[in-house]
Amino acid sequence: MTISLTATLGLMGFVVDFGWAYWRKEAAATAAASAASAAMMAAKSAANQSCGTGTTHWNCSSSYSCPASPSTGSIASNLDNGCLYAKQGGFLNTGNQTVTMKAGTGTPPTASGVTTSYYVIANVSENIPTLFSAVLGQQWMQVKSQATAAIVAPTTGGACILRHFDECGQGA
Repeated sequence: MTISLTATLGLMGFVVDFGWAYWRKEAAATAAASAASAAMMAAKSAANQSCGTGTTHWNCSSSYSCPASPSTGSIASNLDNGCLYAKQGGFLNTGNQTVTMKAGTGTPPTASGVTTSYYVIANVSENIPTLFSAVLGQQWMQVKSQATAAIVAPTTGGACILRHFDECGQGA
């Protein structure tokens, strides 16, 4: 009875840790998708659809770290708009969480073979402490998600927005 109780409690702890990690991974995926979509929608409505600075241009940063606490008064580009949506999803670029954005023109690194007018990639990650796996030496788990949104110009006129989501999670 004692041996089976030890195994049962160990299995229950494993389920709790990985269930929590799965739930946080889904939250990261939602935050990344909304951040990429929000940044893309702000870019699509920009008056000057070319790379530059300010809210009327596309931000074409190869790497952009979101502010620790973005607010509506601090939006200086479409990527800041994406950062604000990641915040609404519960992810800030501070503490155990990281929120970064990338943007540019041409072929996005996450979607080879697709030529776009403009793309935005949102990366969201979080280091979460483990409860029961810490006994086995696994103090932290990292969950992360990436989402890409792009303006794709079809051959028959008009434009559409392409979205691609990549979720991954791993122990750290």
